[in-house]
Amino acid sequence: MMSLSDRMQAEDPLVRFRKKIAENARAWLGFVRDERPESAALTRELANLNHAAAQALREPSAWAAGVQLVVALWPFIEWHGFWLAWRAMLERALVVCRRLGDLAAEVEITDQLGEVARSVGDNRAALDWQEQALGLARRLGDQALIGRVLVHLSQQHLPQGRYQAAQACCEEAVALLTPLGAEAEIAIAHNNWGIACLLEEGSMESALVHLMLAERMFVAQGNRRGQAKSLHNQGETYLRQERWSEAGDLYERAIALAQAVGDDVGAVRSRTSLAILLYQQGQHETALEMHREIEIVYRRLGDRPMLARVINNEGSFLLALGRWEEAARAYEQAAQIHLENGHLGGAAFSLLNWAEILLDRGDAEQAQARLQQVGELLDALPGSPVALRQYYTALLEQATAKRAPGQAIPS
Repeated sequence: MMSLSDRMQAEDPLVRFRKKIAENARAWLGFVRDERPESAALTRELANLNHAAAQALREPSAWAAGVQLVVALWPFIEWHGFWLAWRAMLERALVVCRRLGDLAAEVEITDQLGEVARSVGDNRAALDWQEQALGLARRLGDQALIGRVLVHLSQQHLPQGRYQAAQACCEEAVALLTPLGAEAEIAIAHNNWGIACLLEEGSMESALVHLMLAERMFVAQGNRRGQAKSLHNQGETYLRQERWSEAGDLYERAIALAQAVGDDVGAVRSRTSLAILLYQQGQHETALEMHREIEIVYRRLGDRPMLARVINNEGSFLLALGRWEEAARAYEQAAQIHLENGHLGGAAFSLLNWAEILLDRGDAEQAQARLQQVGELLDALPGSPVALRQYYTALLEQATAKRAPGQAIPS
Protein backbone atom coordinates (compact mmCIF):
# COMPACT_ATOMS: atom_id res chain seq x y z
CA MET A 1 0.00 0.00 0.00
CA MET A 2 1.36 3.47 -0.98
CA SER A 3 2.46 5.61 1.95
CA LEU A 4 1.16 9.11 2.52
CA SER A 5 4.55 10.55 1.54
CA ASP A 6 4.56 8.57 -1.74
CA ARG A 7 1.00 9.66 -2.53
CA MET A 8 1.85 13.31 -1.91
CA GLN A 9 4.93 13.05 -4.11
CA ALA A 10 2.99 11.33 -6.88
CA GLU A 11 0.40 14.08 -6.79
CA ASP A 12 2.99 16.90 -6.73
CA PRO A 13 2.74 18.73 -10.10
CA LEU A 14 6.44 19.65 -10.00
CA VAL A 15 7.48 16.01 -9.51
CA ARG A 16 5.24 14.96 -12.39
CA PHE A 17 6.68 17.75 -14.57
CA ARG A 18 10.27 16.69 -13.87
CA LYS A 19 9.41 13.07 -14.61
CA LYS A 20 7.81 14.16 -17.87
CA ILE A 21 11.01 15.96 -18.93
CA ALA A 22 13.05 12.76 -18.57
CA GLU A 23 10.39 10.68 -20.34
CA ASN A 24 10.24 13.22 -23.16
CA ALA A 25 14.04 13.14 -23.65
CA ARG A 26 14.03 9.32 -23.69
CA ALA A 27 11.20 9.28 -26.24
CA TRP A 28 13.11 11.65 -28.54
CA LEU A 29 16.26 9.58 -28.04
CA GLY A 30 14.43 6.53 -29.37
CA PHE A 31 13.19 8.59 -32.32
CA VAL A 32 16.73 9.78 -33.18
CA ARG A 33 18.18 6.28 -32.97
CA ASP A 34 15.54 5.04 -35.41
CA GLU A 35 16.48 7.66 -38.03
CA ARG A 36 19.50 8.12 -40.27
CA PRO A 37 21.51 11.38 -40.09
CA GLU A 38 20.16 12.54 -43.47
CA SER A 39 16.55 11.95 -42.38
CA ALA A 40 14.10 14.71 -43.31
CA ALA A 41 12.16 13.78 -40.17
CA LEU A 42 15.08 14.88 -37.99
CA THR A 43 15.26 18.17 -39.85
CA ARG A 44 11.52 18.76 -39.36
CA GLU A 45 11.75 17.99 -35.65
CA LEU A 46 15.00 19.85 -34.94
CA ALA A 47 13.34 22.58 -32.88
CA ASN A 48 11.57 19.98 -30.72
CA LEU A 49 14.75 17.92 -30.36
CA ASN A 50 16.73 21.00 -29.37
CA HIS A 51 14.09 21.94 -26.79
CA ALA A 52 13.94 18.41 -25.36
CA ALA A 53 17.74 18.22 -24.99
CA ALA A 54 18.07 21.70 -23.48
CA GLN A 55 15.25 21.06 -21.01
CA ALA A 56 16.68 17.70 -19.93
CA LEU A 57 20.14 19.19 -19.36
CA ARG A 58 18.57 21.73 -16.96
CA GLU A 59 16.77 19.09 -14.89
CA PRO A 60 19.04 16.86 -12.75
CA SER A 61 16.61 13.93 -12.79
CA ALA A 62 16.74 14.00 -16.62
CA TRP A 63 20.48 14.63 -17.04
CA ALA A 64 21.37 11.10 -18.18
CA ALA A 65 18.68 11.07 -20.86
CA GLY A 66 19.66 14.59 -21.97
CA VAL A 67 23.32 13.69 -22.42
CA GLN A 68 22.42 10.55 -24.36
CA LEU A 69 20.16 12.61 -26.64
CA VAL A 70 22.90 15.17 -27.33
CA VAL A 71 25.42 12.42 -28.14
CA ALA A 72 22.96 10.64 -30.43
CA LEU A 73 22.17 13.83 -32.37
CA TRP A 74 25.80 14.52 -33.34
CA PRO A 75 25.81 12.58 -36.68
CA PHE A 76 22.80 14.66 -37.81
CA ILE A 77 24.38 17.94 -36.64
CA GLU A 78 27.69 17.13 -38.37
CA TRP A 79 25.97 16.01 -41.58
CA HIS A 80 24.09 19.30 -42.00
CA GLY A 81 26.84 21.63 -40.78
CA PHE A 82 24.94 22.96 -37.75
CA TRP A 83 28.20 23.25 -35.79
CA LEU A 84 27.91 26.80 -34.51
CA ALA A 85 24.33 26.45 -33.33
CA TRP A 86 25.13 23.21 -31.48
CA ARG A 87 28.35 24.21 -29.71
CA ALA A 88 26.60 25.71 -26.66
CA MET A 89 24.54 22.52 -26.28
CA LEU A 90 27.72 20.42 -26.28
CA GLU A 91 29.36 22.68 -23.71
CA ARG A 92 26.35 22.33 -21.41
CA ALA A 93 26.28 18.55 -21.93
CA LEU A 94 29.97 18.36 -21.01
CA VAL A 95 29.30 20.04 -17.66
CA VAL A 96 26.42 17.65 -16.99
CA CYS A 97 28.22 14.42 -17.90
CA ARG A 98 31.13 15.45 -15.64
CA ARG A 99 28.68 15.95 -12.77
CA LEU A 100 27.20 12.53 -13.53
CA GLY A 101 30.67 10.97 -13.61
CA ASP A 102 29.81 9.45 -17.02
CA LEU A 103 33.30 9.06 -18.51
CA ALA A 104 32.14 7.42 -21.75
CA ALA A 105 29.76 10.31 -22.45
CA GLU A 106 32.53 12.79 -21.58
CA VAL A 107 34.76 11.19 -24.23
CA GLU A 108 31.97 11.48 -26.83
CA ILE A 109 31.13 15.10 -26.00
CA THR A 110 34.77 16.20 -25.81
CA ASP A 111 35.47 14.52 -29.14
CA GLN A 112 32.47 16.27 -30.69
CA LEU A 113 33.62 19.64 -29.37
CA GLY A 114 36.93 18.98 -31.11
CA GLU A 115 35.11 18.29 -34.36
CA VAL A 116 33.12 21.52 -33.99
CA ALA A 117 36.29 23.53 -33.35
CA ARG A 118 37.99 22.00 -36.40
CA SER A 119 34.96 22.68 -38.60
CA VAL A 120 34.84 26.37 -37.68
CA GLY A 121 38.61 26.82 -37.96
CA ASP A 122 39.70 26.95 -34.32
CA ASN A 123 42.55 24.50 -34.86
CA ARG A 124 44.30 25.08 -31.54
CA ALA A 125 41.13 24.36 -29.57
CA ALA A 126 40.32 21.41 -31.82
CA LEU A 127 43.66 19.76 -31.10
CA ASP A 128 43.27 20.40 -27.37
CA TRP A 129 39.74 18.93 -27.25
CA GLN A 130 40.72 15.86 -29.25
CA GLU A 131 43.82 15.17 -27.18
CA GLN A 132 41.67 15.45 -24.05
CA ALA A 133 39.19 13.00 -25.57
CA LEU A 134 41.97 10.56 -26.42
CA GLY A 135 43.38 10.70 -22.89
CA LEU A 136 39.92 10.04 -21.42
CA ALA A 137 39.27 7.18 -23.84
CA ARG A 138 42.60 5.54 -22.98
CA ARG A 139 41.75 5.90 -19.28
CA LEU A 140 38.40 4.25 -19.91
CA GLY A 141 40.11 1.47 -21.89
CA ASP A 142 37.40 1.38 -24.57
CA GLN A 143 39.22 0.32 -27.76
CA ALA A 144 36.37 1.36 -30.07
CA LEU A 145 36.26 4.86 -28.54
CA ILE A 146 40.07 5.16 -28.68
CA GLY A 147 40.03 4.20 -32.35
CA ARG A 148 37.26 6.64 -33.22
CA VAL A 149 38.97 9.54 -31.44
CA LEU A 150 42.27 8.72 -33.18
CA VAL A 151 40.53 8.90 -36.55
CA HIS A 152 39.29 12.40 -35.71
CA LEU A 153 42.57 13.48 -34.12
CA SER A 154 44.37 12.65 -37.37
CA GLN A 155 42.61 15.59 -39.02
CA GLN A 156 43.71 18.03 -36.31
CA HIS A 157 47.38 17.48 -37.18
CA LEU A 158 47.00 18.47 -40.84
CA PRO A 159 46.74 22.29 -40.51
CA GLN A 160 50.02 22.23 -38.56
CA GLY A 161 51.79 20.21 -41.25
CA ARG A 162 52.18 17.17 -38.96
CA TYR A 163 51.40 14.67 -41.69
CA GLN A 164 53.37 11.81 -40.13
CA ALA A 165 51.49 12.28 -36.86
CA ALA A 166 48.20 12.18 -38.76
CA GLN A 167 49.18 8.95 -40.51
CA ALA A 168 50.29 7.42 -37.19
CA CYS A 169 46.85 8.17 -35.71
CA CYS A 170 45.14 6.41 -38.61
CA GLU A 171 47.51 3.44 -38.45
CA GLU A 172 46.88 2.94 -34.73
CA ALA A 173 43.14 3.37 -35.23
CA VAL A 174 43.02 0.66 -37.91
CA ALA A 175 45.06 -1.69 -35.69
CA LEU A 176 42.62 -1.17 -32.79
CA LEU A 177 39.41 -1.27 -34.80
CA THR A 178 40.15 -4.23 -37.08
CA PRO A 179 39.75 -6.94 -34.36
CA LEU A 180 36.46 -5.27 -33.41
CA GLY A 181 35.12 -5.47 -36.96
CA ALA A 182 34.38 -1.74 -36.90
CA GLU A 183 34.31 -1.46 -40.70
CA ALA A 184 32.61 1.94 -40.81
CA GLU A 185 35.31 3.59 -38.70
CA ILE A 186 38.11 1.70 -40.49
CA ALA A 187 36.91 3.07 -43.84
CA ILE A 188 37.01 6.62 -42.46
CA ALA A 189 40.50 5.96 -41.08
CA HIS A 190 41.75 4.94 -44.53
CA ASN A 191 40.09 7.98 -46.09
CA ASN A 192 41.83 10.27 -43.57
CA TRP A 193 45.09 8.36 -44.01
CA GLY A 194 44.84 9.04 -47.73
CA ILE A 195 44.36 12.76 -47.09
CA ALA A 196 47.48 12.86 -44.91
CA CYS A 197 49.48 11.09 -47.64
CA LEU A 198 48.06 13.47 -50.25
CA LEU A 199 49.33 16.50 -48.33
CA GLU A 200 52.77 15.00 -47.75
CA GLU A 201 55.29 15.46 -50.55
CA GLY A 202 55.85 12.39 -52.74
CA SER A 203 53.09 10.21 -51.27
CA MET A 204 50.51 10.41 -54.08
CA GLU A 205 50.50 6.69 -54.80
CA SER A 206 50.07 5.84 -51.13
CA ALA A 207 47.23 8.35 -50.98
CA LEU A 208 45.40 6.62 -53.81
CA VAL A 209 45.89 3.19 -52.22
CA HIS A 210 44.16 4.32 -49.01
CA LEU A 211 41.47 6.36 -50.76
CA MET A 212 40.53 3.57 -53.15
CA LEU A 213 40.39 1.08 -50.28
CA ALA A 214 38.15 3.50 -48.37
CA GLU A 215 35.89 3.82 -51.41
CA ARG A 216 35.51 0.04 -51.75
CA MET A 217 34.67 -0.25 -48.06
CA PHE A 218 32.12 2.57 -48.23
CA VAL A 219 30.47 0.93 -51.26
CA ALA A 220 30.29 -2.42 -49.45
CA GLN A 221 28.67 -0.67 -46.46
CA GLY A 222 26.19 1.23 -48.61
CA ASN A 223 27.67 4.48 -47.28
CA ARG A 224 27.19 6.80 -50.25
CA ARG A 225 28.23 9.88 -48.30
CA GLY A 226 31.54 8.24 -47.41
CA GLN A 227 31.93 7.09 -51.00
CA ALA A 228 31.43 10.68 -52.19
CA LYS A 229 34.16 11.88 -49.81
CA SER A 230 36.64 9.26 -50.99
CA LEU A 231 35.89 10.09 -54.64
CA HIS A 232 36.42 13.78 -53.88
CA ASN A 233 39.78 13.06 -52.26
CA GLN A 234 40.86 10.91 -55.19
CA GLY A 235 39.98 13.88 -57.39
CA GLU A 236 42.23 16.06 -55.21
CA THR A 237 45.08 13.60 -55.81
CA TYR A 238 44.60 13.65 -59.58
CA LEU A 239 44.32 17.45 -59.56
CA ARG A 240 47.77 17.67 -57.96
CA GLN A 241 49.07 15.34 -60.66
CA GLU A 242 47.49 17.56 -63.36
CA ARG A 243 45.31 14.69 -64.54
CA TRP A 244 42.48 17.11 -65.29
CA SER A 245 40.01 14.78 -66.99
CA GLU A 246 40.15 12.12 -64.27
CA ALA A 247 39.91 14.75 -61.52
CA GLY A 248 36.88 16.38 -63.14
CA ASP A 249 35.04 13.08 -63.50
CA LEU A 250 35.65 12.22 -59.85
CA TYR A 251 34.44 15.64 -58.65
CA GLU A 252 31.26 15.32 -60.73
CA ARG A 253 30.57 11.86 -59.32
CA ALA A 254 31.23 13.09 -55.79
CA ILE A 255 28.81 16.01 -56.24
CA ALA A 256 26.08 13.76 -57.64
CA LEU A 257 26.43 11.24 -54.80
CA ALA A 258 26.51 13.93 -52.10
CA GLN A 259 23.42 15.61 -53.50
CA ALA A 260 21.62 12.25 -53.78
CA VAL A 261 21.98 11.64 -50.03
CA GLY A 262 21.30 15.24 -49.01
CA ASP A 263 24.90 16.07 -48.06
CA ASP A 264 24.87 19.68 -49.22
CA VAL A 265 28.09 20.50 -47.36
CA GLY A 266 29.97 17.70 -49.14
CA ALA A 267 28.56 18.76 -52.51
CA VAL A 268 29.73 22.35 -51.97
CA ARG A 269 33.26 21.19 -51.13
CA SER A 270 33.47 19.20 -54.34
CA ARG A 271 32.11 22.18 -56.28
CA THR A 272 34.93 24.23 -54.73
CA SER A 273 37.51 21.84 -56.15
CA LEU A 274 35.72 21.67 -59.50
CA ALA A 275 36.01 25.46 -59.75
CA ILE A 276 39.77 25.19 -59.16
CA LEU A 277 39.96 22.65 -61.97
CA LEU A 278 38.09 25.02 -64.30
CA TYR A 279 40.57 27.77 -63.38
CA GLN A 280 43.46 25.45 -64.22
CA GLN A 281 41.82 24.88 -67.61
CA GLY A 282 41.58 28.63 -68.29
CA GLN A 283 37.92 29.22 -67.35
CA HIS A 284 38.77 32.02 -64.93
CA GLU A 285 35.48 33.93 -64.96
CA THR A 286 33.40 30.79 -64.43
CA ALA A 287 35.66 29.70 -61.58
CA LEU A 288 35.30 33.11 -59.90
CA GLU A 289 31.50 33.09 -60.25
CA MET A 290 31.32 29.61 -58.69
CA HIS A 291 33.54 30.64 -55.79
CA ARG A 292 31.55 33.79 -55.08
CA GLU A 293 28.42 31.61 -54.72
CA ILE A 294 30.29 29.06 -52.61
CA GLU A 295 31.76 31.75 -50.33
CA ILE A 296 28.24 32.67 -49.19
CA VAL A 297 27.61 29.07 -48.11
CA TYR A 298 30.82 28.81 -46.09
CA ARG A 299 30.08 32.10 -44.35
CA ARG A 300 26.62 30.82 -43.41
CA LEU A 301 28.06 27.54 -42.11
CA GLY A 302 30.84 29.27 -40.19
CA ASP A 303 33.35 27.00 -41.96
CA ARG A 304 36.36 29.30 -41.67
CA PRO A 305 39.00 26.84 -42.98
CA MET A 306 37.14 26.47 -46.28
CA LEU A 307 36.24 30.18 -46.31
CA ALA A 308 39.95 31.08 -46.16
CA ARG A 309 40.75 28.65 -48.98
CA VAL A 310 37.96 30.00 -51.17
CA ILE A 311 38.98 33.64 -50.67
CA ASN A 312 42.60 32.73 -51.46
CA ASN A 313 41.41 31.02 -54.65
CA GLU A 314 39.35 34.06 -55.57
CA GLY A 315 42.59 36.04 -55.38
CA SER A 316 44.15 33.72 -57.96
CA PHE A 317 41.11 33.93 -60.23
CA LEU A 318 41.04 37.74 -59.98
CA LEU A 319 44.75 37.90 -60.73
CA ALA A 320 44.24 35.81 -63.88
CA LEU A 321 41.55 38.29 -64.92
CA GLY A 322 43.97 41.21 -64.44
CA ARG A 323 42.18 42.59 -61.37
CA TRP A 324 45.35 43.10 -59.32
CA GLU A 325 44.09 45.23 -56.45
CA GLU A 326 41.11 42.97 -55.76
CA ALA A 327 43.42 39.95 -55.88
CA ALA A 328 45.79 41.50 -53.34
CA ARG A 329 42.91 42.26 -50.98
CA ALA A 330 41.65 38.69 -51.31
CA TYR A 331 45.07 37.23 -50.46
CA GLU A 332 45.40 39.58 -47.48
CA GLN A 333 41.97 38.57 -46.16
CA ALA A 334 42.67 34.85 -46.70
CA ALA A 335 46.00 35.09 -44.87
CA GLN A 336 44.34 36.81 -41.92
CA ILE A 337 41.61 34.14 -41.62
CA HIS A 338 44.19 31.35 -41.89
CA LEU A 339 46.24 32.97 -39.12
CA GLU A 340 43.18 33.32 -36.90
CA ASN A 341 42.43 29.65 -37.56
CA GLY A 342 45.98 28.62 -36.64
CA HIS A 343 46.52 27.17 -40.13
CA LEU A 344 50.15 28.19 -40.60
CA GLY A 345 50.66 26.57 -44.00
CA GLY A 346 47.55 28.19 -45.46
CA ALA A 347 48.56 31.59 -44.09
CA ALA A 348 52.07 31.23 -45.54
CA PHE A 349 50.70 30.33 -48.95
CA SER A 350 48.29 33.31 -49.08
CA LEU A 351 51.05 35.66 -47.90
CA LEU A 352 53.34 34.38 -50.66
CA ASN A 353 50.63 35.00 -53.24
CA TRP A 354 50.23 38.52 -51.88
CA ALA A 355 54.00 39.10 -51.88
CA GLU A 356 54.24 38.00 -55.51
CA ILE A 357 51.67 40.63 -56.53
CA LEU A 358 53.57 43.29 -54.58
CA LEU A 359 56.80 42.33 -56.36
CA ASP A 360 55.14 42.40 -59.75
CA ARG A 361 53.79 45.87 -58.91
CA GLY A 362 57.27 47.05 -57.90
CA ASP A 363 56.64 47.34 -54.15
CA ALA A 364 59.70 45.40 -52.94
CA GLU A 365 59.58 46.86 -49.42
CA GLN A 366 56.04 45.63 -48.70
CA ALA A 367 56.82 42.32 -50.39
CA GLN A 368 59.79 41.82 -48.07
CA ALA A 369 57.59 42.50 -45.04
CA ARG A 370 55.19 39.75 -46.16
CA LEU A 371 58.11 37.40 -46.86
CA GLN A 372 59.49 37.98 -43.38
CA GLN A 373 56.10 36.88 -41.99
CA VAL A 374 56.27 33.77 -44.17
CA GLY A 375 59.76 32.93 -42.96
CA GLU A 376 58.56 33.05 -39.35
CA LEU A 377 55.59 30.84 -40.18
CA LEU A 378 57.73 28.28 -41.98
CA ASP A 379 60.12 28.14 -39.02
CA ALA A 380 57.13 27.32 -36.80
CA LEU A 381 55.70 24.76 -39.23
CA PRO A 382 57.13 21.25 -38.78
CA GLY A 383 57.68 19.43 -42.04
CA SER A 384 56.49 22.32 -44.22
CA PRO A 385 55.84 21.21 -47.82
CA VAL A 386 58.84 21.40 -50.15
CA ALA A 387 56.82 23.27 -52.78
CA LEU A 388 55.93 25.96 -50.23
CA ARG A 389 59.57 26.47 -49.24
CA GLN A 390 60.63 26.57 -52.88
CA TYR A 391 58.00 29.24 -53.60
CA TYR A 392 59.26 31.23 -50.61
CA THR A 393 62.91 30.94 -51.66
CA ALA A 394 62.17 32.03 -55.24
CA LEU A 395 60.25 35.12 -54.11
CA LEU A 396 62.87 35.95 -51.48
CA GLU A 397 65.59 35.92 -54.14
CA GLN A 398 63.44 38.11 -56.37
CA ALA A 399 62.77 40.58 -53.53
CA THR A 400 66.45 40.69 -52.58
CA ALA A 401 67.43 41.51 -56.15
CA LYS A 402 64.96 44.40 -56.21
CA ARG A 403 65.69 45.86 -52.77
CA ALA A 404 67.05 49.39 -52.49
CA PRO A 405 70.67 49.89 -51.27
CA GLY A 406 70.90 49.50 -47.51
CA GLN A 407 67.63 47.58 -47.14
CA ALA A 408 67.75 44.58 -44.83
CA ILE A 409 67.24 41.12 -46.22
CA PRO A 410 64.40 39.27 -44.42
CA SER A 411 65.54 36.40 -42.25
